Amino acid sequence: AATAIRTVTITAAPNAGILSGVQTICSNGTTTFYSTQSGGTWSSSDTAIATVDVAGTVTPVAAGTATITYTMNGLGSCSAATAIRTVTITAAPNAGILSGVQTICSNGTTTFTSNGDLGGSWSSSDALIATVGTAGIVTPIAAGSATITYKVTGSGGCSDVTATRTVTITAAPNAGILSGVQTICSNGTSVFSSNGDVAGTWVSSDDTIATVNATGTVTGMASGSATITYIVTGAGGCIDAKITRSVTVNNPTVTITASCVETDYTLVATTSDSSPTYAWYKGGTLLAETSNTLVVKTTDNYKVVMNSGGCPAEATENVTFFYCEIPKGISPNGDGKNDVFDLSNFHVKKLEIFNRYGIKVYSKSNYNKEWNGTTDGGQELPDATYYYVVEFENGTTKTGWVYINK
Repeated sequence: AATAIRTVTITAAPNAGILSGVQTICSNGTTTFYSTQSGGTWSSSDTAIATVDVAGTVTPVAAGTATITYTMNGLGSCSAATAIRTVTITAAPNAGILSGVQTICSNGTTTFTSNGDLGGSWSSSDALIATVGTAGIVTPIAAGSATITYKVTGSGGCSDVTATRTVTITAAPNAGILSGVQTICSNGTSVFSSNGDVAGTWVSSDDTIATVNATGTVTGMASGSATITYIVTGAGGCIDAKITRSVTVNNPTVTITASCVETDYTLVATTSDSSPTYAWYKGGTLLAETSNTLVVKTTDNYKVVMNSGGCPAEATENVTFFYCEIPKGISPNGDGKNDVFDLSNFHVKKLEIFNRYGIKVYSKSNYNKEWNGTTDGGQELPDATYYYVVEFENGTTKTGWVYINK
């Protein structure tokens, strides 16, 4: 029998194996793919998303999905064998940089913001110092410092990220409530005090009415009202705290007017103050009179002490003449004695002189002691008896006769 032979060589087909490795990674991390077979090569379907090196280490480039291929080349007539595994790249979260006022007053707020990803959460390291809301609004609780944290939660293999910023809370200044006597006399004092913070400053709205020193002592200067302000300076984002209290300064005055009331020589004390009390003195001796009017019977030095709201004032009058009879005649002969009809003590509003026939020969308003026996035109009147009508400033009138005897 005849035979012919031919050899055939069988090459084992290549096997890319089975791939393994984390398929979802963060853009700031890496993963390594493995095959159950060695000797192959690695490649990426999209190097703009992820690259892979000879050791199967996958490095993210951007968020997205790429296919990683492991290729085993074939020998003989065998084609290459491949195995694939997808990798998904998740963008790393960004907490950004925080901004916002870091020093605030305990009665205020501040808002922290981040230039990173939206949707993060806010937290405080010490809620007894400051709390923070979902919008980043920081609310003070007490003086001190706390750390505010903004956290963006990671996903797809990404860890959470945080950004922090400290906030310092300064206690708000407290001016308190003022106390102290509010009505004082001129040159008198009152001490104002505050139950708030110490070391504040005192200010008067009008130093011509009342001054105030560094310890709160208010000194009356003149009649009127002023506002005293206590100021505690703010710091650490706090504005100044202020509180006010008014002070009224009484500076009563009194004057004495001496005049004849009918036949009585009378001293009248006058003041603009309400509800005053009076005490009269004669030559230093206290008299019984307590009204504003004193009838004088002897010459002496008289004094009245008026008290209004606890504030005294006084005036004096030296009485050297207390005669209050209307003269019965004048002798206008130029000898300096009884030359005029002297009513200077009577506060006369108007004087009219009539002759015996009822004809008015002289008239003057606000009369003092001007009539010297002449007419309104300046002509001398003959010696005779003339009739007068005196109208006083208090509204009363008096009539009588006066004789001219040169």
